[in-house]
Amino acid sequence: MNGPTFHREAVAQIDREQLLEFGLSGQWGNFLSRLFVTDILKWFLGQTLKTILYPKVAFWKVRYASQNARGAEAILSGLVIVPLDGLNRPVPDTLLGFQHGTVLEKRLAPSTFDLSRPLDYLEVLIAAAYAMDGYTVVIADYPGLGVDPGDHPYMNAKPLAVSVADLLVAVKNQICASSGFPNPRLFLTGYSEGGYATMAVARELQSNRKYAGPLRVLAAAPLAGAYDLSGTMRELMLQKAAYGDGYYLPMTIRGLHACYGDAYGDGIFTGARALKPEYQFLFDLVDGYHPVDEVQKYMPPVPREILAPAFIAQLENERSAACRALRENDLYHWTPEMPMYLYHSPDDDRVPYANSRIASASFMRRKRMIPVVPTFSLPLPGSEHGKAAPVCFLTSSVWLKLFRKAAKN
Repeated sequence: MNGPTFHREAVAQIDREQLLEFGLSGQWGNFLSRLFVTDILKWFLGQTLKTILYPKVAFWKVRYASQNARGAEAILSGLVIVPLDGLNRPVPDTLLGFQHGTVLEKRLAPSTFDLSRPLDYLEVLIAAAYAMDGYTVVIADYPGLGVDPGDHPYMNAKPLAVSVADLLVAVKNQICASSGFPNPRLFLTGYSEGGYATMAVARELQSNRKYAGPLRVLAAAPLAGAYDLSGTMRELMLQKAAYGDGYYLPMTIRGLHACYGDAYGDGIFTGARALKPEYQFLFDLVDGYHPVDEVQKYMPPVPREILAPAFIAQLENERSAACRALRENDLYHWTPEMPMYLYHSPDDDRVPYANSRIASASFMRRKRMIPVVPTFSLPLPGSEHGKAAPVCFLTSSVWLKLFRKAAKN
């Protein structure tokens, strides 16, 4: 039994709303001077802003036609950050599909970016640094976030990929073309769930003829993604050790239910079937309308303890419906044709390094040399996964720039 189907033929219309515009002087300078960001972000911005090409960028909230978690037509949202020239004209000659990491609350999707709450949008600030380096940064909210009232298909490859690909096509056809750049160069990157989504959309753009014509990826840099759901991540779900961000587990279950529903029968991905009675309310808490802290305070140190015995049995049986669904969302059973490097910290304590190692080994068996670049974590408080993010972004941005320069020559 397969999951949802995705069949819409064309991206119809993109509606654009300018949220704000600022540059290194004036509003942007004042913004940076009063911004109390983490040391991680200060370090990243300090490194990337050394090579400013476009000191002024515009933030556009966009709505576009795509599909929801089940493959039905839906209006989704996203954020486009466009570099502006000296005459305040957009210069969208190079697109960067920037896939964001895990966001639980709909109100914190990238398209809701609010200058008065910068700490809620650290990845958007990182994306702005890319825009100042000349990329038109395209950030899909994904289904179930932003304006879409439905469930978010967390860690489900196809709906994430389609939502990103549809937005990239819409931006190319309507923003780039209207600005005199009908054939922009395209690059992809993203961290954590964004790394997973980057791998998913790279596969979609290569394999789906609907997208392969209008969009060709020059290089992709997936960062610290959970590409091995049925192996590495399934073992993590079953481990009897403490885990720092336990809310990922009910999010994963609800995400599978969002996509598959009762496709495998018996409602195995519902809270009533997957979770113990005393934890079934967690299924409702990860609906996109509750903050992470509210979910985390009810999570036991060992996330496995919320799972019903029958669901644990499903995860332990590789031939079960649950394991089949996870295998369908693994992202290393294909052969990337575009240049690709995987970036991941061996010390990652949330998304194990084995995800990238297994993906790389699979690609190399298919005669594609796609290495894992081991990065490191900054010596700051917080999870190793979080502390490694700016290093992954910075090192991969240097690699992407090599292809960008080559494409301009």
